[in-house]
Amino acid sequence: MTPLLSDSNILASFAAAKSLPLLFELFGEETILVPPAVQEEITQGVERGKEHLREVVRLIEAGKLTAETLTAEDIETARGLPGSLGPGERQAIAICIRAGGRLLSNDKRVVNFCASHGVKCYPLSVVLRLLWETQVTSKTKVKTMMRRMQTVEGIVFKEPKAILKS
Repeated sequence: MTPLLSDSNILASFAAAKSLPLLFELFGEETILVPPAVQEEITQGVERGKEHLREVVRLIEAGKLTAETLTAEDIETARGLPGSLGPGERQAIAICIRAGGRLLSNDKRVVNFCASHGVKCYPLSVVLRLLWETQVTSKTKVKTMMRRMQTVEGIVFKEPKAILKS
């Protein structure tokens, strides 16, 4: 199976919703990989007082979220990616390119870049929809998660009905 990587924004959103275990259940993964820059972004978020991110740090410490070491090839690839992408995003995409990985990201630029470069990417709206469609959790739970994400992380869902429409 191809590796599953995550950008910090998806982890932060699921931490805000108190639903991180659902990511592992949905994708059938024992661990989800995070590049060094994503781990650093999470650590900086905790230092800035985002208490919900402590759960992400706990999962890194427990080995459920695994900090992926960059290869020389990954570093070179990441350097060649657009500067409009953040360091964590560039590192995650570079690993996906090398390893044929899949990426979780809620950044439209990342999603568009991945689509145009053949990298499998799951945006937050798709992940939330998959949660209830695959019966990992209920539609009601997804609605609650979305409300928590809006409250804690300030997530704006452009088409919330599309996520929940049968």
